[in-house]
Amino acid sequence: MRQISFLVFISFLLVSCNGDLIPAKVVKISDGDTLRVVLCEKISLGECVEPPEGSSHRRDIKLRMLGIDAPELKQQDWGTKAKSFLEAELADDKYIFIETDVEPKDRYGRLLAYVYDSKKINVNQKMLEQGLVKLYILGENTKYANAFKAEEAKARSEQLNIWSLADGLEMSPSKYRKEKKYDDNDPPFDPDPPKKKKEAGDKAVHRAIS
Repeated sequence: MRQISFLVFISFLLVSCNGDLIPAKVVKISDGDTLRVVLCEKISLGECVEPPEGSSHRRDIKLRMLGIDAPELKQQDWGTKAKSFLEAELADDKYIFIETDVEPKDRYGRLLAYVYDSKKINVNQKMLEQGLVKLYILGENTKYANAFKAEEAKARSEQLNIWSLADGLEMSPSKYRKEKKYDDNDPPFDPDPPKKKKEAGDKAVHRAIS
């Protein structure tokens, strides 16, 4: 019952905000494009006011950052570098902001969102700018596709980080995942999931921009 209440709360919040920035607090950064957050009821005196203890709304949510695909943690040193950059960007923030697009969740039930620091700077875009992640557009979530594509092209032309000709990323994250087996219960992001029969009303389409 608590699970249903929480899902209703999340759905209501995302619909009611619809394009607005939603305040949240970082609980954990898992890798270069995945983190766990708790949604704030409000921001008061520079602090995130979380739902009260015992509330069904007080639960951390797994969030997959939109528009980017970070190297896996064991993929050369680039996975840990992307994670470290994300940690450093959000380390001093007592709260962050998140923004959803057309499709708020992926097939694993993860929240899909753009992440902003407390100064409302788009961190997804900043990681593309630094050449730490690859561009990945999921389904109809294209709000910042053009801007993100331009940032990646610029980083690539300047041979920044993963685009370095000397020691850059040797294999795309998606290809790396396909060649490796994951033995945990937390499925990695898969840009090319197995095809399944499309259900009525299911408009999710996966495509990558290389």
